[in-house]
Amino acid sequence: MSTDKIVEKISTDGLQSKYKITFPASLIEETVIAAAREKAKTVKMPGFRPGKVSLPIVRSKFKDEINRSAVEFLVSNTCNQIIKENNITELALRPSYVFDNENNQFEEGNDISVIVTLDAVPTFDLKPYDFEITKIVPNITDTEVEETRKKIMENNPAYTNIKDDRGIQVNDRVHYVASYFHKGVADSSKDVDSFILIPENNNNDQFIQSLIGKKVNDSFDFTIPNNKKILYKVTIKEIQVQDPNIDPAQYATATGFKSLDEFNGAIKKQIENNINSQAYLYHKSQIIEALVKEYNFDLPKSVVEQEKKGILRQIRNEREKAQAKGEKIDTKTDQELMEEYGDTVNKRVLLGYVFSKIAKQEGIEATDDELNNVILNEINSRPELGNRIVEYYRNNPGALNYRRAEITEQKVVNFLISKVKTKEELKTEKEVNELVTALLEEDDNNEDINNKEEVLVNDTASK
Repeated sequence: MSTDKIVEKISTDGLQSKYKITFPASLIEETVIAAAREKAKTVKMPGFRPGKVSLPIVRSKFKDEINRSAVEFLVSNTCNQIIKENNITELALRPSYVFDNENNQFEEGNDISVIVTLDAVPTFDLKPYDFEITKIVPNITDTEVEETRKKIMENNPAYTNIKDDRGIQVNDRVHYVASYFHKGVADSSKDVDSFILIPENNNNDQFIQSLIGKKVNDSFDFTIPNNKKILYKVTIKEIQVQDPNIDPAQYATATGFKSLDEFNGAIKKQIENNINSQAYLYHKSQIIEALVKEYNFDLPKSVVEQEKKGILRQIRNEREKAQAKGEKIDTKTDQELMEEYGDTVNKRVLLGYVFSKIAKQEGIEATDDELNNVILNEINSRPELGNRIVEYYRNNPGALNYRRAEITEQKVVNFLISKVKTKEELKTEKEVNELVTALLEEDDNNEDINNKEEVLVNDTASK
C-alpha cells in the first residue's frame, strides 16, 4: 500500500497559491499512531502508571486531538517541502487548510485531501527617499507664553497663609502633622507630615470633616473608621488660602523657579514639545501619502482578509456597546463596510510592508528598554490597573508585538523625516492644533483602523 502523498497546484492569484494535497490512509494511520504514542507519554489515568496507558485507550479518549495533531503535522511538513521547492523566501501568514470533502472534516480510515492556501510576502525594492514634505517649526510668541502662564496660574493657584485667626474652611489648603499609634503604641515610621486641599463636597470623608473649623496649632485625635486599633494625634501647622492677586514673578518663585524668566522658559519648552508632538502627526500623514504614491505591489490576500475581519469585529463590538446604551447604531452590512474600508485596509497593509522593509534595511528596531518604557507609561497613567496591565501583556504576546511594532513604526517615520527634503513652515501651537484636528477629521477611517490591536509590521510567519 502506497504511503506517498500527492501534491497538486490548483491555482495562483498574485502572491496566493492553493494546493491540493492527498494523504493516503496508510500514511494517515502511521502518523495518527505516532501522535497517539506521543500523547500517551503524558497521559495520567486511574489504574495506569503515568505514561503507561494503552494506545487503544489513548486513541479513543483523545481521538479528535490526536487526529488533528496528525493532520497538522503532515500538512506542515508538506508545506515546508512546497516552500523549499518553489523558492518561497517568506510567508505572510501561517498556511491555512480545509478538508476537501463535503463535511470538511477528518474521515477515519480513508484517504484525506486538504486544500492548502499559501500567501507569500511581497518582494519589492526600496526607492530613494527623495520626496518632499512640509516640516513644521515651532513659532512661540510672547502672547502664547503669557496665555499659557495665565492658564497654569488659574488651574494651579498659589496659596498663602491666612492672616486672621479663623478656622479651616472649604477650598483651604491645610498643612498638618499626625503621630501614629497602634493599640496605644507609637510608631514614628508611620507618622504623617502632609498638605490636604479641603474640597467642597466632603460629606463622606470623616477626616476632612474633623479638620473643618480647626485653627492653627489645634490638635485632635482621629481613629481610623474601619480599624479602631489605629489612632492618629493630629496637629494643624498651617492654613492657606488661594492668592488671586499674586503676580507672575512671585508665583514663579513660590512654585520653585528661580525667576520669572526661568518660569517663562519652562512654559516655552512645554509649548515647543506640544507643537512637536502634534507636528509629528502632520509629518507622518505626508510621509504616508508620499509612500502610497511611490509603491504599488501585490498584497497577500489572506493578510488583507484578516485585517478586514478585524475591522468587522471592532465595528460589531462598538455596535453592541452602543445598542446596550440605547444609542442609534449603523446598519450597514458587512459587504458595505468592506467596500467602505477596502482602500484603507489595502493602504495600511502596503505601508506595513514598506515600513518593515525600511526598518530592516536601515537597522531600525524597538529596543527592550523602549518597549518597557511604553508599558511603564501605560501603568503610570492607570496605576490602579497596574497588575492587570502586566498580566495582559504576559498572556497576550500579540499585544506586546503590537506595541513593539508601534515603536518601530514611529522610529521609521522619524528616520524618514530626517532623510527626505523638507520645506520649513513656522506655526504656533494654536495653528498646529487646528491643522491636526482637520487632518484627523478627514482621516477618521484610518484612526479607527489604527486602534485595532493587530500587527502588520513584522507580522510574518516563519518559513
